[in-house]
Amino acid sequence: MKLRSWLKYFAYALTVMVLFFLNMLIFQRISRIQSLTYTISYVWMSVTILINMLLGALLGLEHLKAEAAKAGRWKLNLPKFIFLVLPSLYLSLSLILCFTSANCVYYPIFRLLSSSHYGLEVIPVSQIFFGYFMSTSVYKQTEISI
Repeated sequence: MKLRSWLKYFAYALTVMVLFFLNMLIFQRISRIQSLTYTISYVWMSVTILINMLLGALLGLEHLKAEAAKAGRWKLNLPKFIFLVLPSLYLSLSLILCFTSANCVYYPIFRLLSSSHYGLEVIPVSQIFFGYFMSTSVYKQTEISI
């Protein structure tokens, strides 16, 4: 039993490290492409967003596994979804929203990020938060029969 637990967490840590390094390599590629062509690669930007969201979902994997073992129907924690998942999704997609719209200045997130000391560093963290909040906002509710 102990060996199985060690192997499970080793595979989990290895997956997280591979995703981190893959994300770093893709980010370096994006930087190189943008410095040479002065264009934005939406495909590579989308891949980094998805990797960060997947990292967050991996953080909530234990919760999903525990809920999957329970009996009942899947439910969505609606307050958590509305107040945590949707705002973190908005922050996560803010760069794509700004780069694809001519009216980027009018988005509240643009004003917040441009006036913030941390600026764009908030976005990858919000992408990880989104994945975590999304994976932990579902649960199973047991049906009580009378």
